Amino acid sequence: MSPTLNFASSLSSYRLAHHKTAAAIKIQACVHGWVRRVQYRRLVYTVTQLQAHARGCWARQRFTHMRRVRALYDIKLSSSLGHCDTEARASVGDPASLPMAMRGIVTLQGLVKCYLARRTLKKLKIEAKSMEHQKRLNKGLEKKIMSLQHKKGENMCINGYKEEIIALKSRVAEMKGVDKQLKASHSQLSQMEQRIAQLTI
Repeated sequence: MSPTLNFASSLSSYRLAHHKTAAAIKIQACVHGWVRRVQYRRLVYTVTQLQAHARGCWARQRFTHMRRVRALYDIKLSSSLGHCDTEARASVGDPASLPMAMRGIVTLQGLVKCYLARRTLKKLKIEAKSMEHQKRLNKGLEKKIMSLQHKKGENMCINGYKEEIIALKSRVAEMKGVDKQLKASHSQLSQMEQRIAQLTI
């Protein structure tokens, strides 16, 4: 076999190997991408399920806590209506001498009062901010109204001046017409006097 044929066969085998390597790399990249996508989807699904279970557990615990708080609050209301005996009422002034349930009720009452006070304070702050904002808007509107009234007065003065100028121009035009008529009358009068003088001679 000649060297040329050996070179051509080696070149073709090299090209074939290069094409196979490129194709294998592409296939490997596609497979790796597909595997990563599947893993990512599984991870997202797992995290979503964990979040859902955690939120459900938190919601159940929160509901149980709120139900207990409501029960304590109802107990406090019933006790405030006179269901407690005289000994318990006498021992209310000393928190250490209260039973566990009563201490919890007193604590709950303090928390409820603090919550209501904070909510009232927040509402008052919002109302104060809205009133200040309304005052600023009113001041801005008053300034705008004053500026518009000033501009309106200036425009009225300008319009009055325009009307006076138009009237003066019309009077000047009338006077010019009268002046022309007087000049024509004087010329006619002089012509008539000359004619009379000629006729009298």
